Amino acid sequence: MKILLFTIIFTISQTVLAFGQQTTGNCSPVMDNTKIGGAVTIICNGVPQRVVDRLLKNLDERDLTLEEKNKELDELADRYRSLEQEVERFRRDNVDDKNIQGFVEQALVALQKGDFAEAERLAGELLDKHLENKVTQAASANFIKGQALSLQYKPVEALPHLKKAYNYRQENREYAFAYAMLLQKQQQFKQAIPICEDILQIDRELGSILDVAIILNNLAILYRNTNQYELAEKYYLESLDIRRKLAKIPSNVFEPNAIILSNFEPNVAIVLDNLAILYSDTNRYELAEKHHLEALDIRRKFSQVNPKVYKPYVTMTLNNLASLYSDTNRYELAEKHHLEALDIRRKLAQANPKAYKHYVSMTLYNLAILYNETNRYKLAEKHYLEALELDRQLGQTNPMVYKPNVAMTLYNLANLYSDTSRYDLAEKHSLESLELYRKLAQANPNAYEPYVARTLNNLASLLDNTNRYELAEKYYLEALDIRRKLAKTNPKAYESYVATILINLANLYNNINHYKLAEQYYLEALDINRKLAKTNPKAYEAKVALNINNLAGLYKDTNRYELAEKYYLEALNINRKLAKTNSKIYESDVALNLNNLASLYNETNQYELAEKHCLEAIKLYQKLTQKTNPEVYEHYIASTLNNLANVYNKTDRYELAKQYYLKALNIDRKLAKTNPSVYEPDVAGILNNLATLHNKTNHHELTEQYYLEALKLYRQLVKLNEKTYEPYIADVLYNLGTFYFFKLKDKNTSHNYFSESLVIHRNWYKKYPKLYEDKLFDILMLTNISAKESPCFPSKEPLPLAPSEKMQQGISSEMIIECSFKIKSF
Repeated sequence: MKILLFTIIFTISQTVLAFGQQTTGNCSPVMDNTKIGGAVTIICNGVPQRVVDRLLKNLDERDLTLEEKNKELDELADRYRSLEQEVERFRRDNVDDKNIQGFVEQALVALQKGDFAEAERLAGELLDKHLENKVTQAASANFIKGQALSLQYKPVEALPHLKKAYNYRQENREYAFAYAMLLQKQQQFKQAIPICEDILQIDRELGSILDVAIILNNLAILYRNTNQYELAEKYYLESLDIRRKLAKIPSNVFEPNAIILSNFEPNVAIVLDNLAILYSDTNRYELAEKHHLEALDIRRKFSQVNPKVYKPYVTMTLNNLASLYSDTNRYELAEKHHLEALDIRRKLAQANPKAYKHYVSMTLYNLAILYNETNRYKLAEKHYLEALELDRQLGQTNPMVYKPNVAMTLYNLANLYSDTSRYDLAEKHSLESLELYRKLAQANPNAYEPYVARTLNNLASLLDNTNRYELAEKYYLEALDIRRKLAKTNPKAYESYVATILINLANLYNNINHYKLAEQYYLEALDINRKLAKTNPKAYEAKVALNINNLAGLYKDTNRYELAEKYYLEALNINRKLAKTNSKIYESDVALNLNNLASLYNETNQYELAEKHCLEAIKLYQKLTQKTNPEVYEHYIASTLNNLANVYNKTDRYELAKQYYLKALNIDRKLAKTNPSVYEPDVAGILNNLATLHNKTNHHELTEQYYLEALKLYRQLVKLNEKTYEPYIADVLYNLGTFYFFKLKDKNTSHNYFSESLVIHRNWYKKYPKLYEDKLFDILMLTNISAKESPCFPSKEPLPLAPSEKMQQGISSEMIIECSFKIKSF
């Protein structure tokens, strides 16, 4: 059975966070056209220029892109204005308090200079000495201290003070807004939601339409980040409706001093993009495409008028569209949009490398993911490595900003190397990624513990694939522990991830015959996924199908065929239903379910059903190959052809079996020319099957030829990864031994092959006795029979004993091991 491990590759999609007044144009560039290149001075309404210059200097040190810098500067200007207004209000409300008046005078001087550290110090001093039991004043001083800390980029230190200010005076919108914004920036989404709901209620009562639109968009983002998709959609749509209406109002209607854009269309594009990402998350791809395309049209239009401001936003929507096309298997369109975004960003980076290098890196990264998904591994590796190099360069001057990007690219490079059987490189990059995420999580656990868990999960998958089960189990369990802890505080966001690791652990236990544990974890995961699918079927029904597909595989492996068929059929029905509305995504899952059912029917001697399901799966894969990148589905065609050949082989239709084996072999040989490490294992497997077929039909030359070629390939692959391919070598050696012994009557040659196979199986038996006991017994028997003497099991019976017969003879695993060491001819 093919077990699907959840190895997650992350595409960077760019949700536009509109938290605050960043879209209202509080800060704007003033171009000096008398100078070559157009020198730019940025002014912010209501903020002294030397404060703006101070803020810009700090932003320059953070290597932000132009749009990020504008957005951040707008937010900082808002914070500065709210801070200054709070100090002035504090003065007015406490005119008779000399201590407070003295503080105010000094604080205002500090603020005019942009000396936020001094303002913070003064507020702290006031709190320490003068404001015991004075709730209103304490709230104000805490707010001032918190805002001063946030303007110094000390969010963790600022949060407790903003929280106190909010708790003291929850009706104060400024306190609530500042606290909620910082919570969101620290990814404490669940905590930010009720505060934003309070703000929304205040803004509705005040009739502030623009503020309502902004807070609705932010609430939608918070609900999306906590997987509350219906609420997120509701708030996005209301925000979009308000912004569309505002966009139709002529700019001269607004008062001259109003902080508002003359045209609201760019604001419409922000919500369109965010809403489209929500639709993608919930598999409503047609709606997602429609909204992204509308946002792109708006941004292209504005980029013609003001390219410096709006071209970066064009690339953002191009990137999101490309990710959508990739998710819906429209790879040519995805590549086209990514390449257009990359071209624009490379040009922007030439003019301003400090600001746009990172965005070039991001696009390279997403292109690499696309090439990886379409099996163009060399191109994928090239783009990943270029992205990694750029982020490492950027990280030299600002490590805290770019460490997460380096960690993410290392993570996906590790997946690429694992997919292409370069396991040493995969492990190296995965471990480096894990180390970076562990360090980041120490400083900011809320933000990075999920990434630690994700990297542990994929490292465990790598170890699982290379048969290092104990270490794989250790990493899976650590990842599960983190995700269970996260799910306790935020079940909607993390329960799905708990289910993912439960399934991977179950797969591991299934592979090493710990069936009870495997079933326990599959069923726990299924319970979670079914519960999630009840509230959000579009997002989770596919996960239910995948979950029960793997559970069915367990029941098949443990000979509980009725249960296996029941669950395979349920998975197939779910995916058929999903494929009716989205064939591009789910037809491949339908084909996979058909293939698995065919394997079950083949194993239970229901050959007509096995053939029928294989043929339908092949037809689906061929259709998908014509629609999209052939390299993606050709291998699946080969795999299904191989399974169909197994059916014909088992039913003595040898010519048909040979025909389909050869078709599968030709496809995988072609694929192996460009990606040998990926497809040579499948070539070797088909060669082994072909050899077994020819052995049954007494074509001795072809039998020997195919077995030896398979053995040669596995010997080459074992150099890349001994732990993965040694068991395959042992199996082919065993097959060769039986061929020479029974068909060619060559005891010496057969004994050599049996002996080498025995050494390998004995080593694996020591690690996993339950997994290798039966095989070891069979090989011991044949090795002894093929030897000149048979010191352990003298027998004239030429065939290996079945497990039940072994038990009847009272031959224990301990006796087998003891016997194996007595065989001196090895």
